Amino acid sequence: MPIRGSLPRSLCRQLRVDRADAVCGGCINDCYRVIIGDAPRFLKLNDASFSDAFAAEADGLAALKESGVRVPQPLGYGVEESKAYLLLEYLELKGEGDYAALGRVLAEAHRKPAARFGWRRDNYIGSTPQANA
Repeated sequence: MPIRGSLPRSLCRQLRVDRADAVCGGCINDCYRVIIGDAPRFLKLNDASFSDAFAAEADGLAALKESGVRVPQPLGYGVEESKAYLLLEYLELKGEGDYAALGRVLAEAHRKPAARFGWRRDNYIGSTPQANA
C-alpha cells in the first residue's frame, strides 16, 4: 500500500485506503488524494480539535448540494489517532469555472425564505469560529 505523508495507519485501515498521495488543498489542512477500491477520494486531515469544523463543512456542502451547487459529496468524517478527518468525493478540477453560474445558484439559495436569519449551526472560516445565531 503506497502511503505518502503522515496518514494514521489505523485511519487507512478504517477507510480501506489503497493508496494516498499528498496534494494541495488549503493552508490549514493536510490534504490527500486517496484511492479506496477503484475510486479516487479527497481526504483532509487536521488535529482532533478540528472535528467540529469538518462536521460543519460536511453539513454546509450538503446544503449547497441541495441548492443545486456542484460540490464534492461528503462521504464521512471523524477522529482517528488524534487526527480529525473529512473524506470527500474527488473532483478533478480543470481550467476556469463558470463563476457567473455559481453566483446565480448561490443567489437563488439565499433567496429561499427561512424561519430566521443566519445558518442553522455555527461553523468556521478556516480555523476561526463563525457564530451564526
